[in-house]
Amino acid sequence: MLKSNLPRATKTHLNFHNDTHPPMGIWFEKRDGTKHYAPYSFLSAVDLEKRGLIFHYSHATVTVQGTHLNELCDYIAQGSLAILKEDEFGEDDDRLRISDIVIQEID
Repeated sequence: MLKSNLPRATKTHLNFHNDTHPPMGIWFEKRDGTKHYAPYSFLSAVDLEKRGLIFHYSHATVTVQGTHLNELCDYIAQGSLAILKEDEFGEDDDRLRISDIVIQEID
């Protein structure tokens, strides 16, 4: 079991699991309420690029766009990230925010 020493997030658009039972995957939630669950076992790689964080799953590619996304890397590596939600924010915001989640199914 992997136990995270990272603090619980207080941001409303993120959920970090911080007990002895890490999450089995990540829920990606869009502003309109649409949700997509992707198990960590289907995750093959995560890339941090200019266009955002790109999650490569066996069934889909999920691109998360926003600001200060590099702050998520440790949580992803530890398998403690459970939920990512799109957020509304202004251009002057200087903190981790998720502006868009794009899910592309792989045929």
